Amino acid sequence: MAPEALHPPSSLRRRLLLAIVSASVVLWLASLGIVTAIAWQETNEVFDDALEEAGFLILAATTDLHERGLPPRPGAGGAHARKVDMQYQVVSGGRVIQRTGDAPLHPFVRGFSDDDGFAEPRVDGERWRVFVVRDAARGIEVQVGQQLDKRFDILEELAESLWLPVLGILAVLALSCWLLIGRALRPLRRTASAIAAKTPDDLAQVPLEGQPRELLPIVQALNGVLQRLDAALQAERRFTADAAHELRTP
Repeated sequence: MAPEALHPPSSLRRRLLLAIVSASVVLWLASLGIVTAIAWQETNEVFDDALEEAGFLILAATTDLHERGLPPRPGAGGAHARKVDMQYQVVSGGRVIQRTGDAPLHPFVRGFSDDDGFAEPRVDGERWRVFVVRDAARGIEVQVGQQLDKRFDILEELAESLWLPVLGILAVLALSCWLLIGRALRPLRRTASAIAAKTPDDLAQVPLEGQPRELLPIVQALNGVLQRLDAALQAERRFTADAAHELRTP
């Protein structure tokens, strides 16, 4: 069995296409990683600002109600928290005295020492991002929290929204590269056809005009072989002619 039957020649066109598409995929994955990291940072900043704003609004609302002798019923701040998918608690003496329906019965964070700041407690097995602001004079804390899974969901939606367009772009890129590579390889096919059309008596040089620079060394080497072969055949013909002349001469 011929060696080429065991190991069929690889396609230069296919190898070039694979290299270009592979490089494009690597670059796209790197770009996706960068975009995801930036989006995650921006998402955290936006939601942290929303947590902080809701916390101060709720604290201001409870302070106003306290000064009027009413129970804590934070309206505007609570509505703002619920609108951005957050939960809040008003904590006094370590007990939750006001909360949204989905907030836990116990405080998100216990023993928070600063006047305000962020914490990431684990509540019932779920990680939360919580902003705590306190009114030390009245002994009241407002804790506004959001499950971190909500933020991850937004990030997943962003990544999923990028997949389909990129797959379409990669398909168009692969088709375009296939056609362009085929066009770039036309001189190679023309040279191969010119060589295949040669007969044993045709030792003329393969034209160098129109050959791409990368193909010139091969064509020049082939022309060198043809030139040496032509010289050898000419020498053989002269030797044969001289021998015949000697045999005819008495």
